[in-house]
Amino acid sequence: MNVTRVVVLGAGYAGLTAANRLAGRLGETASVTIVDPRGVFVDRIRLHELAAGADESTVVHPLPRMLNPRVRVLHAQATRIRAAERQIELADATTVAYDELVYAVGSGETVNSVPGAAEFALQAAGLDGARALRARLADRAPGAAVLVIGGGATAVELSAELATQTTAAVTIAAGSELLAGVSPAARQRARTWLTRHGVTVLDDSRVASVDQGGALTDDGRRLDADLVVWAGTFAVPTLARDSGLEVDGTGRLIVDASLRSLSDPSILGAGDACVLPEQPHLRMACATALPQGAHAADVIAASVTGGPQPQFSLGYVFLCMSLGRRDGLVQFLTRDDRPRRIVLRSGLGALVKESISRFARGSVLAERRRAGAYRWLKLGGPAVRRELVHD
Repeated sequence: MNVTRVVVLGAGYAGLTAANRLAGRLGETASVTIVDPRGVFVDRIRLHELAAGADESTVVHPLPRMLNPRVRVLHAQATRIRAAERQIELADATTVAYDELVYAVGSGETVNSVPGAAEFALQAAGLDGARALRARLADRAPGAAVLVIGGGATAVELSAELATQTTAAVTIAAGSELLAGVSPAARQRARTWLTRHGVTVLDDSRVASVDQGGALTDDGRRLDADLVVWAGTFAVPTLARDSGLEVDGTGRLIVDASLRSLSDPSILGAGDACVLPEQPHLRMACATALPQGAHAADVIAASVTGGPQPQFSLGYVFLCMSLGRRDGLVQFLTRDDRPRRIVLRSGLGALVKESISRFARGSVLAERRRAGAYRWLKLGGPAVRRELVHD
Protein backbone atom coordinates (compact mmCIF):
# COMPACT_ATOMS: atom_id res chain seq x y z
CA MET A 1 0.00 0.00 0.00
CA ASN A 2 1.31 3.40 -0.97
CA VAL A 3 1.38 5.79 1.98
CA THR A 4 1.19 9.52 1.27
CA ARG A 5 3.57 11.49 3.46
CA VAL A 6 1.87 14.70 4.62
CA VAL A 7 3.80 17.26 6.63
CA VAL A 8 2.08 20.21 8.30
CA LEU A 9 4.23 23.18 9.24
CA GLY A 10 2.69 24.94 12.24
CA ALA A 11 0.47 23.93 15.15
CA GLY A 12 -2.03 26.78 15.11
CA TYR A 13 -5.72 26.74 14.18
CA ALA A 14 -5.04 25.97 10.52
CA GLY A 15 -2.32 23.40 11.09
CA LEU A 16 -4.13 21.37 13.74
CA THR A 17 -7.39 21.40 11.80
CA ALA A 18 -5.63 20.16 8.67
CA ALA A 19 -3.72 17.44 10.53
CA ASN A 20 -6.76 16.11 12.40
CA ARG A 21 -8.97 16.13 9.32
CA LEU A 22 -6.36 14.30 7.25
CA ALA A 23 -5.55 11.70 9.89
CA GLY A 24 -9.22 10.92 10.34
CA ARG A 25 -10.11 10.81 6.66
CA LEU A 26 -7.12 9.01 5.21
CA GLY A 27 -6.26 6.66 8.07
CA GLU A 28 -3.49 4.21 7.18
CA THR A 29 -3.18 5.52 3.60
CA ALA A 30 -1.33 8.61 4.85
CA SER A 31 1.26 9.50 7.47
CA VAL A 32 0.65 12.93 8.98
CA THR A 33 3.42 14.82 10.77
CA ILE A 34 3.21 18.24 12.41
CA VAL A 35 6.46 20.19 12.63
CA ASP A 36 6.37 22.94 15.24
CA PRO A 37 9.09 24.40 17.49
CA ARG A 38 6.88 24.84 20.57
CA GLY A 39 5.04 21.56 20.68
CA VAL A 40 1.94 23.20 22.16
CA PHE A 41 -1.22 24.79 20.80
CA VAL A 42 -1.58 28.48 21.67
CA ASP A 43 -5.18 29.72 21.67
CA ARG A 44 -4.12 33.10 20.31
CA ILE A 45 -7.52 34.74 20.53
CA ARG A 46 -7.12 34.57 24.32
CA LEU A 47 -3.59 35.99 24.57
CA HIS A 48 -4.91 39.31 25.88
CA GLU A 49 -6.38 37.40 28.83
CA LEU A 50 -3.01 35.83 29.58
CA ALA A 51 -1.28 39.22 29.38
CA ALA A 52 -3.69 40.58 31.99
CA GLY A 53 -3.05 37.74 34.43
CA ALA A 54 -5.18 34.76 33.37
CA ASP A 55 -3.86 31.30 34.09
CA GLU A 56 -1.72 29.98 31.26
CA SER A 57 -3.70 26.74 31.09
CA THR A 58 -6.56 28.69 29.50
CA VAL A 59 -4.34 29.64 26.55
CA VAL A 60 -1.64 26.96 26.15
CA HIS A 61 -2.65 23.34 25.51
CA PRO A 62 -0.46 20.23 25.06
CA LEU A 63 -0.56 18.94 21.48
CA PRO A 64 -1.40 15.32 22.39
CA ARG A 65 -4.67 16.58 23.84
CA MET A 66 -5.49 18.45 20.63
CA LEU A 67 -4.40 15.94 17.99
CA ASN A 68 -5.62 12.69 16.50
CA PRO A 69 -3.35 9.93 17.90
CA ARG A 70 -2.30 9.08 14.32
CA VAL A 71 -0.58 12.47 13.96
CA ARG A 72 3.14 12.45 14.70
CA VAL A 73 4.54 15.57 16.39
CA LEU A 74 8.06 16.72 15.59
CA HIS A 75 9.35 19.49 17.88
CA ALA A 76 11.62 21.30 15.45
CA GLN A 77 12.15 24.58 13.62
CA ALA A 78 11.89 24.47 9.84
CA THR A 79 14.57 26.63 8.21
CA ARG A 80 14.06 25.96 4.50
CA ILE A 81 11.71 24.16 2.11
CA ARG A 82 13.45 22.35 -0.72
CA ALA A 83 10.50 22.18 -3.07
CA ALA A 84 12.34 20.39 -5.87
CA GLU A 85 13.37 17.55 -3.54
CA ARG A 86 10.18 17.74 -1.46
CA GLN A 87 12.18 18.04 1.71
CA ILE A 88 12.18 20.39 4.70
CA GLU A 89 15.44 21.42 6.31
CA LEU A 90 15.33 21.69 10.10
CA ALA A 91 17.44 23.77 12.46
CA ASP A 92 19.29 20.68 13.69
CA ALA A 93 20.52 20.01 10.10
CA THR A 94 18.17 17.03 9.60
CA THR A 95 15.48 16.87 6.91
CA VAL A 96 11.90 15.69 6.65
CA ALA A 97 10.53 14.35 3.37
CA TYR A 98 6.97 14.94 2.20
CA ASP A 99 4.62 14.22 -0.69
CA GLU A 100 2.18 16.97 0.31
CA LEU A 101 3.04 19.94 2.53
CA VAL A 102 0.63 22.25 4.39
CA TYR A 103 2.27 25.62 5.01
CA ALA A 104 0.46 26.87 8.12
CA VAL A 105 3.19 28.76 9.98
CA GLY A 106 0.86 31.58 11.02
CA SER A 107 1.90 35.08 12.00
CA GLY A 108 3.47 36.67 15.02
CA GLU A 109 5.60 39.49 16.27
CA THR A 110 6.00 42.41 13.93
CA VAL A 111 9.46 43.19 12.62
CA ASN A 112 8.81 46.85 12.07
CA SER A 113 10.80 49.84 10.95
CA VAL A 114 9.89 52.14 13.85
CA PRO A 115 13.13 53.03 15.65
CA GLY A 116 13.34 51.61 19.15
CA ALA A 117 10.27 49.37 18.85
CA ALA A 118 12.25 46.13 18.73
CA GLU A 119 14.32 47.14 21.76
CA PHE A 120 11.73 48.78 24.00
CA ALA A 121 8.22 47.63 23.01
CA LEU A 122 6.60 44.38 24.11
CA GLN A 123 4.63 42.45 21.51
CA ALA A 124 0.94 41.59 21.72
CA ALA A 125 0.95 39.07 18.87
CA GLY A 126 2.50 36.02 20.48
CA LEU A 127 2.85 33.89 23.58
CA ASP A 128 6.25 35.27 24.54
CA GLY A 129 4.96 38.84 24.39
CA ALA A 130 1.90 38.04 26.52
CA ARG A 131 4.06 36.31 29.11
CA ALA A 132 6.50 39.21 29.18
CA LEU A 133 3.75 41.80 29.58
CA ARG A 134 2.19 39.87 32.46
CA ALA A 135 5.56 39.58 34.20
CA ARG A 136 6.46 43.23 33.67
CA LEU A 137 3.10 44.41 35.00
CA ALA A 138 3.59 42.29 38.10
CA ASP A 139 6.89 44.08 38.72
CA ARG A 140 5.41 47.56 38.35
CA ALA A 141 3.73 49.64 41.02
CA PRO A 142 -0.07 49.98 40.88
CA GLY A 143 -1.18 52.47 38.26
CA ALA A 144 1.68 51.81 35.83
CA ALA A 145 1.22 53.67 32.56
CA VAL A 146 0.84 51.31 29.59
CA LEU A 147 0.90 52.65 26.04
CA VAL A 148 -0.72 50.32 23.49
CA ILE A 149 0.27 51.15 19.92
CA GLY A 150 -2.33 50.16 17.35
CA GLY A 151 -5.97 50.88 16.54
CA GLY A 152 -7.41 47.50 15.60
CA ALA A 153 -9.22 44.75 17.45
CA THR A 154 -6.02 43.42 19.05
CA ALA A 155 -5.26 46.80 20.60
CA VAL A 156 -8.83 47.27 21.79
CA GLU A 157 -9.17 43.81 23.37
CA LEU A 158 -5.81 44.07 25.11
CA SER A 159 -6.50 47.58 26.41
CA ALA A 160 -9.94 46.60 27.69
CA GLU A 161 -8.56 43.52 29.44
CA LEU A 162 -5.77 45.51 31.10
CA ALA A 163 -8.21 48.22 32.15
CA THR A 164 -10.55 45.77 33.89
CA GLN A 165 -8.19 43.09 35.20
CA THR A 166 -5.17 45.16 36.29
CA THR A 167 -4.47 48.52 37.88
CA ALA A 168 -2.67 49.82 34.76
CA ALA A 169 -3.45 53.25 33.33
CA VAL A 170 -3.90 52.46 29.65
CA THR A 171 -3.54 54.70 26.60
CA ILE A 172 -4.19 53.62 23.00
CA ALA A 173 -2.24 55.37 20.24
CA ALA A 174 -4.05 54.64 16.97
CA GLY A 175 -2.25 55.53 13.77
CA SER A 176 -5.48 56.78 12.17
CA GLU A 177 -8.93 56.12 13.62
CA LEU A 178 -9.80 53.55 16.26
CA LEU A 179 -11.36 50.43 14.69
CA ALA A 180 -11.49 52.01 11.25
CA GLY A 181 -12.88 48.82 9.66
CA VAL A 182 -16.13 48.56 11.63
CA SER A 183 -19.37 50.52 11.44
CA PRO A 184 -19.65 53.98 13.03
CA ALA A 185 -22.02 52.57 15.68
CA ALA A 186 -19.60 49.82 16.69
CA ARG A 187 -16.68 52.24 16.69
CA GLN A 188 -18.49 54.69 18.94
CA ARG A 189 -19.60 51.92 21.28
CA ALA A 190 -16.02 50.72 21.71
CA ARG A 191 -14.74 54.25 22.26
CA THR A 192 -17.44 55.01 24.83
CA TRP A 193 -16.72 51.80 26.72
CA LEU A 194 -12.97 52.39 26.77
CA THR A 195 -13.34 55.97 27.96
CA ARG A 196 -15.77 54.94 30.70
CA HIS A 197 -13.23 52.41 31.95
CA GLY A 198 -10.36 54.85 32.08
CA VAL A 199 -8.64 54.12 28.76
CA THR A 200 -7.34 57.18 26.92
CA VAL A 201 -7.82 56.90 23.15
CA LEU A 202 -5.59 58.99 20.88
CA ASP A 203 -6.61 59.02 17.22
CA ASP A 204 -4.22 60.11 14.46
CA SER A 205 -1.23 59.33 16.67
CA ARG A 206 1.20 57.52 14.44
CA VAL A 207 4.23 56.53 16.48
CA ALA A 208 7.56 57.53 14.97
CA SER A 209 9.91 56.11 17.61
CA VAL A 210 9.88 54.18 20.89
CA ASP A 211 12.26 54.53 23.80
CA GLN A 212 12.57 53.33 27.38
CA GLY A 213 10.19 55.99 28.67
CA GLY A 214 7.47 55.89 26.03
CA ALA A 215 7.13 57.04 22.43
CA LEU A 216 7.18 60.01 20.09
CA THR A 217 4.52 60.57 17.44
CA ASP A 218 5.34 61.71 13.93
CA ASP A 219 3.99 65.19 14.77
CA GLY A 220 6.37 65.54 17.72
CA ARG A 221 4.10 64.70 20.65
CA ARG A 222 5.63 62.88 23.61
CA LEU A 223 3.70 59.89 25.04
CA ASP A 224 5.19 58.88 28.37
CA ALA A 225 4.73 55.29 29.53
CA ASP A 226 6.18 52.73 31.91
CA LEU A 227 5.49 50.00 29.37
CA VAL A 228 4.96 50.16 25.61
CA VAL A 229 3.08 47.37 23.80
CA TRP A 230 3.08 46.99 20.03
CA ALA A 231 -0.37 45.82 18.88
CA GLY A 232 -0.32 46.80 15.22
CA THR A 233 -0.23 44.54 12.19
CA PHE A 234 1.20 41.04 12.42
CA ALA A 235 4.22 39.77 10.50
CA VAL A 236 4.64 36.35 8.90
CA PRO A 237 7.76 34.16 9.01
CA THR A 238 10.21 34.53 6.14
CA LEU A 239 10.35 30.77 5.47
CA ALA A 240 8.45 30.87 2.17
CA ARG A 241 10.50 33.76 0.82
CA ASP A 242 13.77 32.21 2.04
CA SER A 243 12.82 29.01 0.25
CA GLY A 244 12.34 30.76 -3.10
CA LEU A 245 8.56 30.36 -3.19
CA GLU A 246 6.35 33.02 -4.70
CA VAL A 247 5.20 35.45 -2.00
CA ASP A 248 3.53 38.84 -1.81
CA GLY A 249 5.12 42.01 -0.47
CA THR A 250 4.61 40.97 3.15
CA GLY A 251 6.09 37.49 2.66
CA ARG A 252 2.85 35.52 2.52
CA LEU A 253 2.79 32.44 0.30
CA ILE A 254 0.68 33.11 -2.82
CA VAL A 255 -1.82 30.34 -3.49
CA ASP A 256 -4.44 29.54 -6.13
CA ALA A 257 -8.15 28.89 -5.70
CA SER A 258 -7.50 25.40 -4.30
CA LEU A 259 -4.89 26.86 -1.86
CA ARG A 260 -1.98 25.28 -3.75
CA SER A 261 1.21 27.33 -4.05
CA LEU A 262 1.77 29.04 -7.39
CA SER A 263 5.39 27.89 -7.15
CA ASP A 264 4.79 24.21 -6.41
CA PRO A 265 1.45 22.36 -6.34
CA SER A 266 2.67 19.95 -3.67
CA ILE A 267 2.60 22.86 -1.18
CA LEU A 268 -0.69 24.18 0.16
CA GLY A 269 -1.09 27.35 2.21
CA ALA A 270 -3.49 27.83 5.10
CA GLY A 271 -3.91 30.63 7.63
CA ASP A 272 -2.18 33.96 8.15
CA ALA A 273 0.98 33.12 6.20
CA CYS A 274 -0.75 32.64 2.84
CA VAL A 275 -2.70 34.91 0.51
CA LEU A 276 -5.34 34.08 -2.09
CA PRO A 277 -5.42 36.99 -4.58
CA GLU A 278 -8.72 35.79 -6.05
CA GLN A 279 -10.44 36.52 -2.71
CA PRO A 280 -8.98 39.85 -1.51
CA HIS A 281 -11.53 40.10 1.30
CA LEU A 282 -9.75 37.36 3.28
CA ARG A 283 -7.92 38.65 6.35
CA MET A 284 -5.58 37.32 9.00
CA ALA A 285 -7.93 35.78 11.54
CA CYS A 286 -8.87 32.59 13.29
CA ALA A 287 -12.07 32.78 11.23
CA THR A 288 -9.93 32.38 8.10
CA ALA A 289 -7.37 29.90 9.41
CA LEU A 290 -9.84 27.22 10.52
CA PRO A 291 -11.66 26.85 7.17
CA GLN A 292 -8.42 27.08 5.19
CA GLY A 293 -6.88 24.30 7.28
CA ALA A 294 -9.94 22.15 6.71
CA HIS A 295 -9.95 22.93 2.99
CA ALA A 296 -6.24 22.13 2.59
CA ALA A 297 -6.97 18.72 4.12
CA ASP A 298 -9.88 18.21 1.72
CA VAL A 299 -7.67 19.03 -1.27
CA ILE A 300 -5.00 16.54 -0.18
CA ALA A 301 -7.61 13.88 0.57
CA ALA A 302 -9.11 14.38 -2.89
CA SER A 303 -5.67 14.05 -4.44
CA VAL A 304 -5.01 10.79 -2.59
CA THR A 305 -8.40 9.26 -3.40
CA GLY A 306 -8.54 10.57 -6.96
CA GLY A 307 -11.44 12.95 -6.48
CA PRO A 308 -11.87 16.47 -7.94
CA GLN A 309 -9.86 19.29 -6.37
CA PRO A 310 -12.26 21.60 -4.50
CA GLN A 311 -11.96 25.38 -4.76
CA PHE A 312 -11.77 27.44 -1.58
CA SER A 313 -14.54 29.83 -0.66
CA LEU A 314 -15.21 31.66 2.61
CA GLY A 315 -17.82 34.15 3.68
CA TYR A 316 -17.62 35.95 7.02
CA VAL A 317 -20.48 36.39 9.47
CA PHE A 318 -19.21 38.73 12.18
CA LEU A 319 -16.21 40.23 13.92
CA CYS A 320 -16.13 39.68 17.68
CA MET A 321 -14.25 41.65 20.32
CA SER A 322 -14.20 41.27 24.08
CA LEU A 323 -14.36 44.39 26.22
CA GLY A 324 -13.14 42.97 29.48
CA ARG A 325 -14.83 39.83 30.79
CA ARG A 326 -18.41 41.10 31.02
CA ASP A 327 -18.85 43.17 27.87
CA GLY A 328 -18.29 42.55 24.20
CA LEU A 329 -18.86 43.88 20.74
CA VAL A 330 -20.09 41.82 17.78
CA GLN A 331 -20.04 43.53 14.39
CA PHE A 332 -22.09 41.65 11.81
CA LEU A 333 -20.51 41.52 8.36
CA THR A 334 -21.39 40.88 4.76
CA ARG A 335 -19.81 37.71 3.48
CA ASP A 336 -17.07 39.74 1.81
CA ASP A 337 -16.14 41.33 5.17
CA ARG A 338 -17.91 44.69 5.00
CA PRO A 339 -19.66 45.95 8.16
CA ARG A 340 -23.44 45.73 8.35
CA ARG A 341 -25.67 47.85 10.55
CA ILE A 342 -26.27 45.07 13.10
CA VAL A 343 -24.11 45.32 16.23
CA LEU A 344 -24.44 43.31 19.42
CA ARG A 345 -22.99 44.84 22.57
CA SER A 346 -22.72 44.63 26.35
CA GLY A 347 -23.54 41.29 27.99
CA LEU A 348 -25.02 39.76 24.84
CA GLY A 349 -21.92 40.73 22.90
CA ALA A 350 -19.73 39.15 25.57
CA LEU A 351 -21.78 35.94 25.49
CA VAL A 352 -21.46 35.63 21.70
CA LYS A 353 -17.76 36.45 21.81
CA GLU A 354 -17.09 33.80 24.46
CA SER A 355 -19.12 31.22 22.52
CA ILE A 356 -17.10 31.91 19.37
CA SER A 357 -13.83 31.75 21.29
CA ARG A 358 -14.80 28.32 22.63
CA PHE A 359 -15.97 27.31 19.18
CA ALA A 360 -12.52 27.98 17.70
CA ARG A 361 -10.68 25.51 19.91
CA GLY A 362 -13.71 23.24 19.96
CA SER A 363 -13.56 22.99 16.16
CA VAL A 364 -10.03 21.61 16.32
CA LEU A 365 -11.17 19.06 18.91
CA ALA A 366 -14.22 18.22 16.80
CA GLU A 367 -11.94 17.26 13.90
CA ARG A 368 -9.92 15.13 16.31
CA ARG A 369 -13.05 13.19 17.20
CA ARG A 370 -14.67 13.06 13.76
CA ALA A 371 -13.00 14.17 10.53
CA GLY A 372 -15.25 16.52 8.58
CA ALA A 373 -17.09 17.87 11.63
CA TYR A 374 -16.02 21.45 10.96
CA ARG A 375 -17.95 23.36 8.28
CA TRP A 376 -18.03 26.99 7.26
CA LEU A 377 -19.99 29.59 5.35
CA LYS A 378 -19.11 29.95 1.67
CA LEU A 379 -18.70 33.28 -0.04
CA GLY A 380 -21.58 32.87 -2.45
CA GLY A 381 -23.35 29.68 -1.37
CA PRO A 382 -26.00 28.92 1.24
CA ALA A 383 -25.22 29.05 4.92
CA VAL A 384 -24.21 25.74 6.43
CA ARG A 385 -24.85 24.45 9.90
CA ARG A 386 -22.01 24.99 12.37
CA GLU A 387 -21.54 22.63 15.26
CA LEU A 388 -20.49 24.25 18.52
CA VAL A 389 -18.27 21.62 20.08
CA HIS A 390 -16.80 22.37 23.49
CA ASP A 391 -14.12 20.53 25.40
